[in-house]
Amino acid sequence: MNNTKLIGITGNIGSGKSVVANYLKSKSYFVLDADEIVSKIYDSSRYQKIKEKIKQILPECVKKGRLIKKCIKNIIFNNKEKKEQLESIIHPIVIDEIIKTQKKIKQNPKYNKSFAFFVVPLLYEKKLEYLFDEVWMIFAPTNICIKRIIKRDKINEDLVKKIMENQMNPLEKVKKADKVIINDKDIESLYNQLDKLVP
Repeated sequence: MNNTKLIGITGNIGSGKSVVANYLKSKSYFVLDADEIVSKIYDSSRYQKIKEKIKQILPECVKKGRLIKKCIKNIIFNNKEKKEQLESIIHPIVIDEIIKTQKKIKQNPKYNKSFAFFVVPLLYEKKLEYLFDEVWMIFAPTNICIKRIIKRDKINEDLVKKIMENQMNPLEKVKKADKVIINDKDIESLYNQLDKLVP
């Protein structure tokens, strides 16, 4: 077993989690993003049985046998019952993948970095703090997050706000987090904060 610290990175939609993840990867740290696991579930043949279950819940989001992610996003944030059904299928797989990956890292003598990072958007909502040695929260004011998401995802403000309604108030997450990274200025400001935390 090595001494690598397992860090959970979280933050509300538009806070800049992906930017942080990419910067940490550029510094040769291991980073696993829970959203990437979800994308694999939707796209990979490895999860065919799981996809069939999802198709039964969301038949309107199937086109030529494939799941359409944008359609899924639109429906689940307008239909609480379908959202809960989908999460009951997907979240156990995501948690299992995180735990398996953590074990591999801790048992890998060749991984000699101080930290390994796991980006989990709903970390606090799903009470997953127990999986990590520390939780780092990426924070940006709501108005900035909304502008970023509209620009990035080409979705309307109403949908962004509905997504935000399904997430814990970011100020509550700030109180809970071990470290808080403020992302309300330029990219250099964000990188400078990360450089102080991560050698």
